[in-house]
Amino acid sequence: MRDEFWDTQPHYGGDKAMWDAIKAACQSDDMATSRLILETAGIIVARHDMTVVYDERGVKYELPKYVLCEPSNLLQGEAAEQQQQLEMAQRQQQQQAVA
Repeated sequence: MRDEFWDTQPHYGGDKAMWDAIKAACQSDDMATSRLILETAGIIVARHDMTVVYDERGVKYELPKYVLCEPSNLLQGEAAEQQQQLEMAQRQQQQQAVA
């Protein structure tokens, strides 16, 4: 999911070099390194959780939280498919109950 974000987000606006710097800062394990990357690129962090940042020209970059940290509430693979099937069955039961 993160890879898809980083692969597609630059196409929606902003400078590719800025996106690359933001990505590098997000993927760094060290807060000091992340801060240095952002400062060097001239990126201004507008929200403490880094979901909104601006470049020097005032271009806004919005980041979903799943890009900033590993989601702990997502199902993957077979578990996700089973959950979808369960939810679909529940919706069908609700629709039948209403009809």
